[in-house]
Amino acid sequence: MSVSELGNISERRSFNLLDPTLSYGLPANLAGNPAGLNYGYAIIACSASALASENKTLCFPASVDSIPTKSNQEDHVSMAPWAARKAKMVIDNVAKILGIEYLIAAEAISLTEEQLGQFKLGNGTSAAFERIRKDVKAAYCDTYMPSQSTPAIELVKKGEILKAVEEAIGKLK
Repeated sequence: MSVSELGNISERRSFNLLDPTLSYGLPANLAGNPAGLNYGYAIIACSASALASENKTLCFPASVDSIPTKSNQEDHVSMAPWAARKAKMVIDNVAKILGIEYLIAAEAISLTEEQLGQFKLGNGTSAAFERIRKDVKAAYCDTYMPSQSTPAIELVKKGEILKAVEEAIGKLK
């Protein structure tokens, strides 16, 4: 894949790093070589999709639920504790989703570094990529995904990627 083959990205309708028909020629599922036992990042991407779907249901407002209490004299019960627990689950899921997405993006960058030639990543992207690669090396062969996803998710939870990006480009608002 050459940079000239990318075309105008803003004119493209869809972009998916795991689908070679939508990723400008990246290998299917970012599997690298040799393919076969190496299934790449397809399963972990499904996990991130499942978490995103779970978040959609968790974001249904707790306040719309009403349960009659006290001999039907009151028709409300505070749903605040449940709303807070759901919000915490959403935040935890988002950290997992972001960790997986950073991991997939880092793998795509690693697979294309040679082809990019003189085209360099932006300062913030480069900082995020370097921070991830400090803890999670590229997987050019079949690998046990938790050995990659767990440290990537921890980097998000601890704010390490954000910190690296802000050190490179300044405070994000």
